[in-house]
Amino acid sequence: RGRFTDASAEARVGSSLAEASLHATVKTASFDSGDANRDGHVKGADFFDVEEYPEMTFRATSVEGDGEDYTLTGDLTIRGITKPVELEVEFTGVAVDP
Repeated sequence: RGRFTDASAEARVGSSLAEASLHATVKTASFDSGDANRDGHVKGADFFDVEEYPEMTFRATSVEGDGEDYTLTGDLTIRGITKPVELEVEFTGVAVDP
């Protein structure tokens, strides 16, 4: 198992789901599994190829659902290849950012 330690996202909430948007960027070189040999392999040309593709992105194209359960559909780009994906997401509340 591993994680990415450098990621950013911009989410905008509108008055309806149709007005909501999300764009996320992950720096592929920030992958960390706690094993330097494995990390080097995953960052190399066999997997993320961080030298050629320093980022992967997700851009939402739609949000559907109600209550707490939603489906977020969008375009995921890894190594320059973009494919549509559906993510199950849960609404857990609203907070005001000071």
